[in-house]
Amino acid sequence: MTISAHKVSYHARGGDAVTGLDEAALLANAEIIKAARSVGDADVYRVELPDSKPLLVKSYRHRPLLIRWLFARRCLRNEYRKLAFLRELGIVRVPQPIALLDKDTLVIEFLADAVPLSATQRLGRQPSKAFFTKLKDIITELHRRGFAHGDFRSTNVMVTHDGQPCLIDFATAVCRNQGSPCVEKFLFPFFRRTDLFATAKVIAKFYPDMLSEQEIKRLASPPWYLRLGRFLRKNVYRRYIKQSSEG
Repeated sequence: MTISAHKVSYHARGGDAVTGLDEAALLANAEIIKAARSVGDADVYRVELPDSKPLLVKSYRHRPLLIRWLFARRCLRNEYRKLAFLRELGIVRVPQPIALLDKDTLVIEFLADAVPLSATQRLGRQPSKAFFTKLKDIITELHRRGFAHGDFRSTNVMVTHDGQPCLIDFATAVCRNQGSPCVEKFLFPFFRRTDLFATAKVIAKFYPDMLSEQEIKRLASPPWYLRLGRFLRKNVYRRYIKQSSEG
């Protein structure tokens, strides 16, 4: 796909960064929709270009070099590749990956016809039970195909105007397929359990009566690594890292 802006063309090429492009021109009239809240977050923009669908741009260009080198660039590359994989798989709608402009900036499709699941109750657009049944089926099928999201939550589920589910934010997703990195194969069962726990948690917020006995037991006993992560976020990240970055 080629998108023209200020006489600059942006091309998606495999999973490698596209060099020699004018990122400043792309962001000149961009609207920031989510400013980074911590040193590890990306700035997220919506970009409107002539003769093009809206784009979403994730950029770590203003984060410290160490953060970009340690994980931010890996997350952007991983999300680009996982989106391309899921688009080809065709199980669930996801944003179209457009380009890696450079090592620190990813451009994807902006889902203009969808809203976050987390906002539907406030907007008076709560999905039906059929939506969540389909969502569970999607997660089950992705797992069967050797794919785990790893960061499943209501803010990463989108609801289209006609009530269909979409998934976003695949920075930490993993595959357990032939040719996948060994670390992803190792992480898959952990991320799969995380997805199952998170799916039950999301459904419980909307339709608790939909939960099976197995899902109720799952919610009562979160995986140990999720409990550890919650402890670290509360007692280390929020108390020291986030405060120091905001200060």
